[in-house]
Amino acid sequence: LLEELSRREKAANIKPDPDLDVFMK
Repeated sequence: LLEELSRREKAANIKPDPDLDVFMK
């Protein structure tokens, strides 16, 4: 899951989504 999220973040090339931020925290 983390890998997929990281990939999405890189693909988006933008600040991480709120969901991702919460998940990271």
